[in-house]
Amino acid sequence: MKGKSTPPKADKKPVKGGPEPSVAAPAAVEARPRVRRTRRDVELEGLKQLTMVWLWVADLRSGVTYYRDQVGLKLAFLDEPGGWALFNTGAEGVDLGLKVWPFGGAVPRGGGGCPVFEVVNLAEARAALEARGIEFEDDPVEGGRERRHATFHDPDGNPIMLTQNW
Repeated sequence: MKGKSTPPKADKKPVKGGPEPSVAAPAAVEARPRVRRTRRDVELEGLKQLTMVWLWVADLRSGVTYYRDQVGLKLAFLDEPGGWALFNTGAEGVDLGLKVWPFGGAVPRGGGGCPVFEVVNLAEARAALEARGIEFEDDPVEGGRERRHATFHDPDGNPIMLTQNW
């Protein structure tokens, strides 16, 4: 067809499972070594994987509608009286959780995430982190789905949670 341009072909093969590149990457990017991460890179013994990310929402129904209908995630669990919901993310073993903001009103911009790391033994992981100077906000609490949780905060006040299935 006249007037239609075709993008230049890439000189690299597509990454398995990734999109086919439409143009060649700059030489500086291609020359950078790739870093492959493994579980051995984790320095906290017993840390298994990221298992969940919690987000605060001002209104649970609006949040559920947004993530289900607009983002397209599958609702896995809804507890309206308890003020929380879980979605399947498509990443095996990693859920997205919504929790109603406990202070009323709007959720502060950028202040709503909490990564949740699954550990083999919550007591041992907590003790190892406390030995490094990390303070937890309270004793482990029992959560839904047969889990126990313990939460600490990074220097900027962002919560980080450890969880153990039992």
